[in-house]
Amino acid sequence: MELTTAAPGLETAAELCAAFGKDDSEFAGIALAEILKRRFNVPAAAAFYKTPLGFRFFPAGGPEPKTLYRSEWMDGIIRQSAGKTLTDFGPWAMPGYGPPEKFWITLTLKLSKTTPGYIILGRSSEPWQSRAERDSLKKIGEIISPIARMRIEKRSADAEKTKKELQLTNERNRLQGLIDSSPDLIYAADPKDHIININRAGMQLLGIKNPGEIIGKKASEFAFNPGDRAVLAKKLREEGFLRNYAIRLKGKNGRPVYCLESSTAVTDAGGKLIEYQGIIKDITSYVAIEQELKEANRSLAQANENLKKTQSLMVHQEKLASIGQLAAGIAHEINNPLSFLKSNYGAAENYIARLKTLAGTAPGSPDGDTKSREMDRIFGELDDIYRESGDGFDRIINIIRDLGSFSRSSETEDFSQYDVNEGIRSTLAVARNGIKDIARVKTKLGNVPMIRARGGEINQVILNIVMNAVQAIGSEKNAEKGLIEISTQANGPQVRIIIRDNGPGIPPAVISKIFDPFFTTKDPGKGTGLGLSISYHIIAEKHRGSITVQSKEGKGTSFIIDLPVNGPPKTE
Repeated sequence: MELTTAAPGLETAAELCAAFGKDDSEFAGIALAEILKRRFNVPAAAAFYKTPLGFRFFPAGGPEPKTLYRSEWMDGIIRQSAGKTLTDFGPWAMPGYGPPEKFWITLTLKLSKTTPGYIILGRSSEPWQSRAERDSLKKIGEIISPIARMRIEKRSADAEKTKKELQLTNERNRLQGLIDSSPDLIYAADPKDHIININRAGMQLLGIKNPGEIIGKKASEFAFNPGDRAVLAKKLREEGFLRNYAIRLKGKNGRPVYCLESSTAVTDAGGKLIEYQGIIKDITSYVAIEQELKEANRSLAQANENLKKTQSLMVHQEKLASIGQLAAGIAHEINNPLSFLKSNYGAAENYIARLKTLAGTAPGSPDGDTKSREMDRIFGELDDIYRESGDGFDRIINIIRDLGSFSRSSETEDFSQYDVNEGIRSTLAVARNGIKDIARVKTKLGNVPMIRARGGEINQVILNIVMNAVQAIGSEKNAEKGLIEISTQANGPQVRIIIRDNGPGIPPAVISKIFDPFFTTKDPGKGTGLGLSISYHIIAEKHRGSITVQSKEGKGTSFIIDLPVNGPPKTE
């Protein structure tokens, strides 16, 4: 079959080029199939090429290009056309596009090294044996292959560009979504520190509803103190980044918002500043909590100070109570020597009056010898009176000295060298009258070193324990006196004091509570419940020693006190 023009290959190619020039879309592929159908006067024509996703198909007379994800007949054409420019086959019917035709020919287009394209023409009138037709098809293929290749490459490039633009848009949207979902203020500012971007949390923090209220404005306008922002920007330019920099922003209604900012100065390859980027965290609530905590700490410190004062007062009151218990005994101890001192004073006064009378008797008188003997007797008795009076004075002085040693003010007393054995002796001397009718006291005081301590406080502890023992022994109302044994011994870097009694002991159910404040087993009005609690505080906390108790009901109780020789650690 002859073509309808003298030079059909070139004219057809020219018409195809014109069609491609007019239409930059894929519909030009359908136009190509229709031009070839008309030029070669055939009932069936189409073009297609393979893509990674399937086949792109352009049928003559079709409404639009189609994508066929699977096509066995296209795969078959590709296989039989491999390595050939023209391939004959048939009879065959193009699925979905007209009846079968006897004679088909395939023109392979070189679209790229890996992607060939195909034009198929079908007719039943005669085979594709005309050299002119075959040469025309080859010429058409040579001319339109590079054009089609360029179009496909451009379309592929456009598709890739669109894909990347979509990816970029998605990435931008994703990043903006992350930024907007952050509870922290995130911003960017140009080199002159004008805001160019801010997230929703940032606008909420600043009390702004519209981005136009902040975009393009100086960041310093939103600082509580504009000068602070200038300092931050300068530091950021110099150092390149800041981490957790404390700032204050101006929130809604001008209220200060306490924040921490972490920022970066973004520069190009040459070191030129491009923009500032920062994340600002609102810590106003934490600052408020910190202020509350500081206030709570101040209140706690004040309460602790008040507690110390109360504790000091309780210690003082307990000591006064202990002294009160001893007052009657001390008065008795002092009253005895005072009584015979007073009696001796009266006797001495009478003797001196008689001496005056005797001294007036003339020497050599009849009764002179008798009166002389009387004077000798008086002088002898006066010597006894003065000796007894001296003993009385010594006893009073010793009692007052022991009382002074016992009752030294422990709160104002500094830690100093303290003789444990002497402290025990003075305490027992002060308490002797309260002890003597109820218990015997045995001491076994070892050769122990002086210790660094507050002697008045240690004396109070010894008195508390001894008087508790006296009261416990007295509660049994036995005919025989009880026994209190006090011993001291060196115990490595410590001095140990053991105070043991043979009283009724402490019940196991309450022994763990005896050092608790206000705990007492005594009858109401006979004990404050503070003595042992204060004793524990003095030994364990003030002197960094230890005090323990061992007791067995019906057998008695022992208190073991260990005190460090060097005292508690010295504080600056």
